[in-house]
Amino acid sequence: EIYTLSLHDALPISTSMPDGRADVNSFSIGIELVNAENDQPTATQYAVLSSLIKQIEGRHNIKYILGHNDIASGRKTDPWNFEWSRIGGKKK
Repeated sequence: EIYTLSLHDALPISTSMPDGRADVNSFSIGIELVNAENDQPTATQYAVLSSLIKQIEGRHNIKYILGHNDIASGRKTDPWNFEWSRIGGKKK
């Protein structure tokens, strides 16, 4: 299942993109996969995520595809056990 959630009033947090921009919540699209730290995403989750990314890329100029651990290093450790090659790799 895919749920659409919106946090219009999310507080700016101390994260930054590889190009140095901060306040990531103000210009990013966040996608969460539900799994535990000792689990791996399912084949279905990878397939749906790949499809969703293609749909988003068709509507937006996506510069980066990254994990929480890439933008909030030391504070966030997810995605856990994630095989980036299954969605075409990261965009950095």
